[in-house]
Amino acid sequence: KTDKISNLTELTFEGLEPGTNCSVEVATCLVRRQRRHCGGNTTMEFKTLPIDNTDSTPEVTVKALNASALEATWLRHRTDSKNPEEYSISWRPKRSNLPSEVATRTISFSPGYHKREFVITDLEPYTAYVVYVTSRREEYKHHSVLALTTGQGTTSPLPSDPPENLTLDILTEGSSVKSLVTWNPPRNTGGAPVSGYLVVLCPLGDTATIAAFGGKPDCQSRKTTPDVVKTIFSQSASTGRDYVVEVRAFVEHDCHTIEGQVAIALSRVK
Repeated sequence: KTDKISNLTELTFEGLEPGTNCSVEVATCLVRRQRRHCGGNTTMEFKTLPIDNTDSTPEVTVKALNASALEATWLRHRTDSKNPEEYSISWRPKRSNLPSEVATRTISFSPGYHKREFVITDLEPYTAYVVYVTSRREEYKHHSVLALTTGQGTTSPLPSDPPENLTLDILTEGSSVKSLVTWNPPRNTGGAPVSGYLVVLCPLGDTATIAAFGGKPDCQSRKTTPDVVKTIFSQSASTGRDYVVEVRAFVEHDCHTIEGQVAIALSRVK
């Protein structure tokens, strides 16, 4: 049972079950000196419209675009429709059922293209959302029939902080040099568990940067698993040569790789 007080002549009730018998009772009230006196009750019964399960909209696919946006995609409700189609798109954080957390947009598509997309923006990073897509038709006893479908998606995490306590130690062994790189995990991972670390080691020239050496054979790179916080590179010995190493955490999420902030260390072959 839901009670509402209003000084208007109409009210909208949301969250009712489809295809359900309901009744509404309206009473006229007078308020005097903070006391309410009600009378003249009027009752009306009605049934909410059913959801069309025989020709429902296909499942919504929801994918992350970035840390604050999701893209919802679905197929047309009726592929033979020659009229513009109107859809209502709603979304809320999966963690909450509060009505205040639900946002809704109404959009319309012209006929001729089967796929439908809608980009939801201004979302929270690395948060799971439930997305509802509702279409309307005038085919059930001349009343609008709802076709409701849902999907779920999670926004991308923010880039993580740089790994901490990065060290680069150059060890000479005869005609070869071994570079030992060690680090600690970043303090803030952006909300998501780290998928691994990207480590890039390059010789450093007078004005060269690691980006300039990125495509040259002198540079070495590798990805580690999240539980590995050290790695060793081997290269030919070159006395007096400087080396620079970059280490950053990365997260694989929804077919995207989100690279974190970089930590840099320098060392010289002695």
